[in-house]
Amino acid sequence: MKLIIAIIFCFINTIIARSQVNSDSLRNIIASKNSVYTEKMNAFIHLVESYQLNNFDSALIESDKALLIARKNADSLYVAILKRQIGVANYFKGKYDIAAINFYEAISILEKLSNQKELATTYNDLAKLYRKTRDLDKALDNYNKADKIFRQLKDTGGIAMILNESGVVFEYREDFEEAVKRYNTSMKLAELTGDSLSISYSLSNIAGVFVTEKKFELAEENLLRTLRIRQILKDSFAIALTYSDLGATMNAKGDYGKAILYILESNRIAEKLNYPELQSNNFNELSLLYKKQGDFQSAYRYYVKRTTSRDSLFAIEKTKQIQELNARYETEKKNSKLFTSRTGFGFKLICLLV
Repeated sequence: MKLIIAIIFCFINTIIARSQVNSDSLRNIIASKNSVYTEKMNAFIHLVESYQLNNFDSALIESDKALLIARKNADSLYVAILKRQIGVANYFKGKYDIAAINFYEAISILEKLSNQKELATTYNDLAKLYRKTRDLDKALDNYNKADKIFRQLKDTGGIAMILNESGVVFEYREDFEEAVKRYNTSMKLAELTGDSLSISYSLSNIAGVFVTEKKFELAEENLLRTLRIRQILKDSFAIALTYSDLGATMNAKGDYGKAILYILESNRIAEKLNYPELQSNNFNELSLLYKKQGDFQSAYRYYVKRTTSRDSLFAIEKTKQIQELNARYETEKKNSKLFTSRTGFGFKLICLLV
């Protein structure tokens, strides 16, 4: 317990230090005529990252501005980094086909450059997308690519991240022993590096297994620990996820009053963040919850909300498009036609989706 507390306070100091560099100062660097190109681009990247989990639209707007500058300077690396950021923002907006396009564009550039850490991070993002669409084989394949790079770089934080993320694949496959093994190993590594946020994800993932095993008290205990860490870090995105998980846990336990409170709080935050997918999942949980209680009117109301939001989020056609995109990518890569040269940047993906 003392170790966890020490880790939390260490991370708080990091958060406070980071908060001193606010969006205004970053915009000043970008707007200044005295700022050199690299300074401007780094400021853009930090600005986009500051929006990435709380304002997806702003993240996209700033990324597009920076992308124009990077392309003007024929800077392949910054183009790739920004393409990944655009992919992440679209992923959270539920626009998975657009996210896939940008991830593949970033990967196709990075595989020709020397920035291995950025490549590994992008493989991880693409893996999450495939995990979301339940293409677990492709998800695990991309997680393995990322893991291999992070281990070559001896990047403990990256290894811990992949263990956490890939554990979910094994959980979906109902290989709970392997899933928990990965979550626990990830948490131990995160404790060594003082990464409180990563610890919170491990705790949350383990709680999910506890729910499956009907160990609801242990699940709630883990999730409340998770919530405390994320509240200290003031991570609104992660807090919204935790409230949703708590709601689902209480629903499974049969404590419907608590479940409703948790889910409504999650949706309140998700609405502020403009995170439609989480809202959709919460609507589904509320529909199931009210159905269990025999309140079919409320159940139907939330079912309609869930169906409406889900239809707009992700149609079957989008899943097919992502699969086609992967097939095209692999084929073109084998034929060595996917990449343009680093000079005279004019990257174009043949398999762009309309």
